Amino acid sequence: MLRADNQLGAGRETFNTAVGYQALLGSLTPANNTGRRNTAVGDRALWSNSTGDDNTAVGLDALVGNVGGYDNTAIGLSTLRLNSTGYSNTAVGKTALQETRPGSKHRIGAWSAILQL
Repeated sequence: MLRADNQLGAGRETFNTAVGYQALLGSLTPANNTGRRNTAVGDRALWSNSTGDDNTAVGLDALVGNVGGYDNTAIGLSTLRLNSTGYSNTAVGKTALQETRPGSKHRIGAWSAILQL
C-alpha cells in the first residue's frame, strides 16, 4: 500500500500486498490507511481501500471503490467495482457484482448481477 500506516513496533503492520499501478493506493492521509491483510493485483485494484481488511482483488479496477468492506474476493475486470462497505462477497468474471448492498453475495460469470439489491 503506497500510503500505508505501517508503524513497525507500534503494532500497526498491515501485511498488505499490492502489485500494479495504483493498486491499494488508499487515502491521501496515511493514518487513515489501517486496512490489513489485503491482496491487490492489477492496476487500481483495491484503489480506494483504507480500512477494509482481508480482501483479495485480482484484475483491472477489481474492488476499486472498496473503502471499508471486508472479506471480499473479486477476480476479473471491474469485479465488485462499486462495492464500498460490503462484506463477504465473491465475484468472478468480467464486471461481476459491480454494485452490492451489505450482506454476503456470490456471483460467477461475466456480467453476472451487475446490480445486486
